[in-house]
Amino acid sequence: MLPGDPFDLTGQVLDEQYRVQSVVRPADGEPIVIYRGDHMGVPIAIECLRLPSDIDADAIPKAVEAFLEGGRLHHRLARGHPAIAQSIAVGSRLAPRTGMIVPYLVREWLEGESLAEEMARPLTVRRIGRDLGETLSLFEPAIEALGYAHAQSAAHLALGPRTLFLESRGDSKQLKILDFGTARAVDTTFKSRRVVPPEYVAPELHERGGPEPGPAADVYAIARIMRDVLSGVDLPRNLELALSRAAERIPDRRPKDATRLWEEMSASIRAPAVSGAVPSKRAVSAPSIGTRTVPMSFEASSTPPSEPPRANPSDPPPVHVISKPPPAHVEPALPAVIVEGRASASRPSAERTVMIEAVVQARSRKRTRVLTLGAVLVLLAAGGAAFFFGAVRRHRAQQPPVAASIAPPAPVLPVPSASASASADPGDAAAATAEASAPPLTPLAHFTKVDAKVALDTTAKDVARCKKGKGWGAASATVSFGNDGSVTHVAIGPPFGGSGTGTCVSEALQTAKMPPFGGKPGTLVYRFFVAPH
Repeated sequence: MLPGDPFDLTGQVLDEQYRVQSVVRPADGEPIVIYRGDHMGVPIAIECLRLPSDIDADAIPKAVEAFLEGGRLHHRLARGHPAIAQSIAVGSRLAPRTGMIVPYLVREWLEGESLAEEMARPLTVRRIGRDLGETLSLFEPAIEALGYAHAQSAAHLALGPRTLFLESRGDSKQLKILDFGTARAVDTTFKSRRVVPPEYVAPELHERGGPEPGPAADVYAIARIMRDVLSGVDLPRNLELALSRAAERIPDRRPKDATRLWEEMSASIRAPAVSGAVPSKRAVSAPSIGTRTVPMSFEASSTPPSEPPRANPSDPPPVHVISKPPPAHVEPALPAVIVEGRASASRPSAERTVMIEAVVQARSRKRTRVLTLGAVLVLLAAGGAAFFFGAVRRHRAQQPPVAASIAPPAPVLPVPSASASASADPGDAAAATAEASAPPLTPLAHFTKVDAKVALDTTAKDVARCKKGKGWGAASATVSFGNDGSVTHVAIGPPFGGSGTGTCVSEALQTAKMPPFGGKPGTLVYRFFVAPH
């Protein structure tokens, strides 16, 4: 027996195709033991249920079948959404040393760590580089996957930081759901060794004799998890209200499923609250344990084909194998997230523009106040100048006339001839008179960042619609203006530089126009936001 291997499975081959290589999570007392394995050269994860040594013999078949049933539910849901960890097979075998039945689930291997491991680190460490928008983007696929499962009349019912996995993909991470069904089987069978901490367990899961818990329990769990992940972050009021409502103790007061929760999180602060939640029952199959390996087709029925009785009662339960890879997934569209006052263009007009319009109106009111103040100052300056020059004229009028003897001689001006006067264009004379009486031109003001930002803010709606691909969020651009007030150059910063999103943002910003100015051309580093779809 290798150290930390409770089942002596290292080096064994399960069902003649899944080779067990090493133990990944052998912690004592945990109900799930995870191995790393290999299947046709591809790394896999093998999750095994650790049955207690003192378990009653009559309870073993029930516990094994509950785990296998959960594995079949996970497999069925994983085929429909990529944010649910893809499963390969479920089965059971006898441990070589103890002879104990070991139920197991074979799934895809994920590089990374569970959300529980990240949350165990200090808050300042795990928050580096991830703001509110990035956190919502991280949770979006998992909540979407929950909504997909709820639409299939299925619920996880054991959602917690340990059943959410942060898969590393280069510099990014994707949240995936683990153990859709198996974790609930463990919690139900061994209440003293729960997979999910009690703070994430919906109150109705503790009750007996009431309606069967449904999607509202998952809504409660994901809301509590998100509130813990966002602890210490200043949340928009509408998002705080949505998460608080989702964590209500009474199920009927929560959103009825994860899709409705995401809609409420994405709605504006003026959107009406959605009331009520109708728990739905899980559609799970209950096939019996047979004596041979039964392939798991994509359209698996609720009960397997009839099987002959076991030749030997000591034979282990069968292995259920997925016969072919899951088909390509077409992700259903979900509503976008409103992050700090900006919305996606994919929402209906009445919903998606409300926050943007509020921001634009606020900025418009600010600009109006600035212009009004400027106009008041100009009027005060003009009034002061008029008063000053009027006082000067009155003072001169009160002075005694200058004696004629000391008056300077009048300049001798040439008198135009009659013919010249007759031939002169009256229009030219009027223009000359107007030019002589017109005040001198006032030089243009120099470039100001305030005017430039106000001009760029008018493109916010177009910029918000520029999502091309999966990237969205806040970024910055260096924008240059010419003296005529038009944009002469735009340089998009990371992460959108050189992408389709960056090109769209650049084209939108180039439509900005500020008042003409004098002096040197100006440059501004402008922060913008691209909304999710």
